[in-house]
Amino acid sequence: MVRTFRSMAPEFDAAAEKQGDDLFAAKVDVEKLSKRAVSFNIRGLPALRLPHNGKPAS
Repeated sequence: MVRTFRSMAPEFDAAAEKQGDDLFAAKVDVEKLSKRAVSFNIRGLPALRLPHNGKPAS
């Protein structure tokens, strides 16, 4: 699954290599889940936030 994102998000590729290809990625519907999108600082699509120690990436 990581290979799917490699050409689109170099940051995802780097994080996957650091974490041993075990990353969780989630898609957030910013219209239906606006509060959740705000909590992860997602303003529009596409947006990718990777967790760091169980907390949203800053």
